[in-house]
Amino acid sequence: MFKDAKSLELKKAMTIIIGLGETENDIGLLHNFIEDNDIERITFYALKPVEGTKYKKGPDFEYYLKWILLTRIKFPKIEIIASTFYNLNNEIELMSSGINGITKLQAIKLFNSNKAKIIEESAKISNRRFIGTLTKIPKVDPDKELSRLNSDKDLKEKIKIKLKQYLLMLCKERK
Repeated sequence: MFKDAKSLELKKAMTIIIGLGETENDIGLLHNFIEDNDIERITFYALKPVEGTKYKKGPDFEYYLKWILLTRIKFPKIEIIASTFYNLNNEIELMSSGINGITKLQAIKLFNSNKAKIIEESAKISNRRFIGTLTKIPKVDPDKELSRLNSDKDLKEKIKIKLKQYLLMLCKERK
């Protein structure tokens, strides 16, 4: 698959879940795979424990972070995306690890909360830059944005109502 992607000039990306039984000794295998296949982007997920399965415990944060850090050191130009780590209580360390982005962040749920402010501050402290924001409402004119859509008037009206509900929800200060 990766060989075909190269001949088609497609970007090569992969995802790895940390906590499924790998050990630190396997980090070299990952790095060999990245190198052998010219991987340009990797997303790291931490196994989220699921009751009723044999995966009742995910990896420790330090172990998860080690995989990210060692991959960043080995591949300084690769794009690294990290999933949020459970309750994301280690924002500064995660952002300082050299990631390019975060996935699985419940941005709307967290918007304008103390946690969102901590995440933004952590990004600044670790010299990372957000393209957007988790704390400032964007200036959006729903009528103007909806006028760009090629859809019927009824659907546009339903979207407008929902958009206004989301904007009101985002305006609330959360703890």
